[in-house]
Amino acid sequence: MSLLAAGLLTGAALIAAGIAGMLRRRSLIGTVIGFEICLAGALVMATALLTLTGRQSSTALIFAVALIALAMGSAVVVAAVHLAIARASGSERGLEPW
Repeated sequence: MSLLAAGLLTGAALIAAGIAGMLRRRSLIGTVIGFEICLAGALVMATALLTLTGRQSSTALIFAVALIALAMGSAVVVAAVHLAIARASGSERGLEPW
C-alpha cells in the first residue's frame, strides 16, 4: 500500500469515527468533539493529497494551519455559548464534567 493510500484511509477512518461520535453523543460538547475529529480526518486527507501528489508542501502546511485555526475557533465559540446558556438559565450544576 502506498503512503498516499494509507493517508487517505486514515483520514477516512477519522471522518467516520467523528460522524459516529456526533451521532452517538447527545450533548453539545460531545458533538463538538466529534466535529473536531472529522476536521482532523479532513486535515490528514488534504495533507496527504497535497504533499504526496507533487504539490508544494507549503500549500499543505498553510491549509493545515487554517483548518486548525477554524477548529479551535469553533470549539471556543461553542463552549462559550454553552456556558452562557447554562449561566442564563441558572443550571450551572447540570453541566457535564469536562
